[in-house]
Amino acid sequence: MKVNNVVTLDINSLSFDAMGIGKLDGKKIFVTNALPGEKIKAKIVQVKHDYAVGQVEEIIKRSPERNNGENDQWAKDGFDNLANLKYEYQLKFKHDRIMELLKQAGLADIKVKDTVPSPKQVGYRNQRLVYVRNYHGQLEFGFLKPYTHEFEPVDNFLTTDKQLSKVLMGIRDILREMKIPAYDPKTNTGFIRNVDVRRSNKTGEIMVILVTRQKDRPDLPRLYALLTEKMHDINGISMNYNPHQTEKIWGSSDIPLWGVDYLTEEINGLKFQISPQSYFQFNSLQAPVVRDIAIKEADIQPDDVVIDAYSGVGTIGLLAAKKAKEVREIETVVASVRDARRNAENNQIDNAKFFKGNADQVLARWNKQ
Repeated sequence: MKVNNVVTLDINSLSFDAMGIGKLDGKKIFVTNALPGEKIKAKIVQVKHDYAVGQVEEIIKRSPERNNGENDQWAKDGFDNLANLKYEYQLKFKHDRIMELLKQAGLADIKVKDTVPSPKQVGYRNQRLVYVRNYHGQLEFGFLKPYTHEFEPVDNFLTTDKQLSKVLMGIRDILREMKIPAYDPKTNTGFIRNVDVRRSNKTGEIMVILVTRQKDRPDLPRLYALLTEKMHDINGISMNYNPHQTEKIWGSSDIPLWGVDYLTEEINGLKFQISPQSYFQFNSLQAPVVRDIAIKEADIQPDDVVIDAYSGVGTIGLLAAKKAKEVREIETVVASVRDARRNAENNQIDNAKFFKGNADQVLARWNKQ
C-alpha cells in the first residue's frame, strides 16, 4: 500500500475522532467522511507501519445515517468529521465514546446519561480561528487539512455564528484591499499568519486577534481604523506576535492595538473576562446547560472542597463556589489562570484558589500531603 493508491473498503466503525475505519491486508485504514456500513473507494494520503489514512474518493454504498447536503463538504475536508452524520447519531456517537473511555479506565459500571442536544446544531460557535495564506495569487482565509496540512480556502463557516462569519469575511476583504501580505510557512515571510475572532453571546461584542510574524508595520493604524469603521460590533483588537517558523499558532506576547484586550461573557449572573489566549466554551448557548448539569449532579454541600481540574477562565469552579466551602482550580495556560483570578475578584468570590500546572501532577502532589 502506497500514498495515492485508491483502495476499496468496507467501513465497520468510527474512530474516537469520528473517522471511518476499514481494514485492508490486516491494517487499519482511517478515512475522513466515511461512515459505518458504507462501501467506499479511498485515496491513501498517509502510510504508517501499523495503519494508514485515506480520503473518500467515491461512496459506493451509503449509510442511512449519513447527513447528505452541504455539510458533507466539511466532513470531506476533515474540518468537522461529524458533519456527515445525522444529528441524533452524532449524539449517540458522543455517548458511546464516553462509555468506551470509562470502560478503558476500568469504570464501566458508571452510568452515562444521554447526550444533551445543543440548542443550535449549526452556527453556534462563538469563536473561530483561521489560517491566512496566499492561494492562487490572492489572500484567503481557511484551514489546514488533517494529515496532509494542505491549505483549503473557506468562506462559509458551517458551525460559526453568522455575525462572526460576516466579520471574518470583512477582515479578509480589508486585508486584501490594503494588500497586507499573507504568511508563507515555507519561507517564514509575510505578515498575517492567523486571525482569531470571538463573540460574546450575552453582549454581542467581538474581539479580534491578529497573529502576525512581525510586531509592527506602518499601515497598522489604518488597518484597525478600517476594521472598527466597517464593523461596529468590534470592541477590541489585539496582536499576537509569533516570528518563528513553526506549526505552533500562538506566540508568547499579546499586544493591545485598539479598545479592550478581553471579551466579557455572562453565565448565571457571573461575568467572565476572557483574554486572547484563554479557553472558553465555544458553544455559548450550551455552556449554561453544561454548567447547570455539572453543579446539580455534583450535589455540592457547604463543607465540600471542590476541585475544577481543567478550569479555563474559572466558569464551573466560580459557579460552584456559591455552594462550596472552597474551590481549587487547576489550569495549564497562564492567561487562563490570570483571567480566572480576575474573574473571582470581579465577582467578589473569595473562596477560590488557583493553581497553574498539569492536573494529574497537581492532584498527585495534593494526594501525598
